[in-house]
Amino acid sequence: MATYTLPYFGAIDTGAPEEFYDAEATFGNGPLSLDLNVDEASVAPESLDKVKRFLEDLPALDRKARALMAEDFHGGGDTVTEYLEHHSEELGNALDPLLEGSDAAAPRDERLLKALRWVRAGFYPNDEEVFATLDYSLGEDLTQYLIVVNLDANGELAYMTMES
Repeated sequence: MATYTLPYFGAIDTGAPEEFYDAEATFGNGPLSLDLNVDEASVAPESLDKVKRFLEDLPALDRKARALMAEDFHGGGDTVTEYLEHHSEELGNALDPLLEGSDAAAPRDERLLKALRWVRAGFYPNDEEVFATLDYSLGEDLTQYLIVVNLDANGELAYMTMES
């Protein structure tokens, strides 16, 4: 039995892994749900090396995702704009507590973009297209909708979407 130890998850049997592992980290001012999804009979240590690099620098992973969301928002993409506009229309003043302490002179959508909270990171070491899925929310108590940033094994954007 060859094992590989991952931060947060512990020992993984690379020759006979479980299909699903879950863990929790503290990130920012709240919990971050982590999961590892292995849909094959084995997992290569090289793939787990990549997962480990992501897990060892969660702040860098968050910065990458936030930069991609900002690029989508400012660059004419529709995922982030649609998410923020939908929630502004549906929730109105209920979003005001999220904006406390932010620059009141900045546009509301820009302030809401910065208020997004990272709630989940899922890793798929055997998937060639989507290696990491990062979920962001204005608050799980406010909405079931998420902005989902999907990255490949190199940390490059595979695609971004809004999901519920």
